[in-house]
Amino acid sequence: MRRVVATCLSVLGIVVASNSARAADQSYIGTWKVSAAVVAPWADLKQKPDSSEQSRLLGKTIDLSAKRISGPTPFACAGPHYKVSSFTPI
Repeated sequence: MRRVVATCLSVLGIVVASNSARAADQSYIGTWKVSAAVVAPWADLKQKPDSSEQSRLLGKTIDLSAKRISGPTPFACAGPHYKVSSFTPI
């Protein structure tokens, strides 16, 4: 099982950027464990994160497969569409 060193979580959830299921590089496919959580750097500092959300997700696993994502809300998805994107800082 792979472990996520740090998962950036905002109050509303996480953004997972990944590859098309048909693409050659599918390194993201597999089982991942949430081992840490931090507030995203773009989060509104005026809104305090809910510590119960962090507690609820720590130690949980997320299984990324070509046809579905299994895991706790907000990660679970019955029909994901993966796309890798590369962005440069503004």
